[in-house]
Amino acid sequence: MLARLARYARGAKDVLLKPPGVRGNPLHLILETTTVCPFDCIMCSRSKEVTDPHHMAFGFFERILDEVSPLHLYFSSAGEPMLHPEQPRMIAHARRRGIKTCLVTSLAASAFPLEELVTSGLDLLKVSIDGATEETYRAIRGTDFHPRVLAHIAEIAAIRRARGAERPFIRFQFVVQKANYREAPDLVRLAARSGVDAVFFKPLEVLRIEERMDALMGGIPPGGIEASLAEAGRLGRRLGVKTNVDDFLSYQLPNRSKVYAGDPSFEPLSRQCVVPWFSVYVRIHGDVAFCCYGKIEHARVDSMREKGFREIWTGERYREMRSRLRAGGFPLPDCRHCVPQRLSHLVNYRKILPGYGR
Repeated sequence: MLARLARYARGAKDVLLKPPGVRGNPLHLILETTTVCPFDCIMCSRSKEVTDPHHMAFGFFERILDEVSPLHLYFSSAGEPMLHPEQPRMIAHARRRGIKTCLVTSLAASAFPLEELVTSGLDLLKVSIDGATEETYRAIRGTDFHPRVLAHIAEIAAIRRARGAERPFIRFQFVVQKANYREAPDLVRLAARSGVDAVFFKPLEVLRIEERMDALMGGIPPGGIEASLAEAGRLGRRLGVKTNVDDFLSYQLPNRSKVYAGDPSFEPLSRQCVVPWFSVYVRIHGDVAFCCYGKIEHARVDSMREKGFREIWTGERYREMRSRLRAGGFPLPDCRHCVPQRLSHLVNYRKILPGYGR
């Protein structure tokens, strides 16, 4: 426990001081273990980036975990982690090492019994469900899996209850866009009925899909998103479903709206970013990325196929990119239009959304 607290303290110091060189390993690892996915969602850039969908070998996963040695592991990728047959084994392996785990999934399909997900020791299950109704879900994700997703949530909740377990915490993730923003209150109601612990409203990220901007965000009436999410927040407080509505409306939406509209008054927020001081993204082939949102060709720092992680994390390329970001510059072209999470947001999410950062 003392060693863990010491790592948190060292990580907090790095985030606050933002030195070019970071002595300790990152606290947080985002890992892409598969690029296999059954969806072709209208807001996803996967079709542009994935040419050889496959799963990461367990041995390579072990090596990455050994070298990065994070305290938190976030399974998220251009693929569907639930389709990796060894996903529960990966979670259990991390759990035995004292690493907290989070899985981002559509929960529409699984290569293993759902009970294995619960017994693996998973801490947080983020279910991407961008429609409260079957019609909206189909319009966004191109499938009729909405009833199946709800059935899987009910099954996991029942297994959790039968085992007397608190984990995994279950959280809906809802990417706000033109096709679904009106359903934000309905999603909170659905969460309450389904035994879901929280709802996270996520802004649409348009990097890599700029040509779809108008189709995804154009024509929304002024104040439409604000009114719908404000109602969702009120419902959440009444029904006991935690949300991030306050942060979304006060920080994300005003800034994202300027980015969507190409508003010249938008001021780049690169100085707010703290990610490269505590977190790293490792892709399916071992590419180490400076940021999980940036375009692949911009964000790649180096590859664990060729070098050890420490050499990359403490190397000159990372130091130069951190220095530029600390000075308010743009280590990636994408930084000019990014709305990064600030340290205060990360702290608040832990308070208001069950399972975050635990």
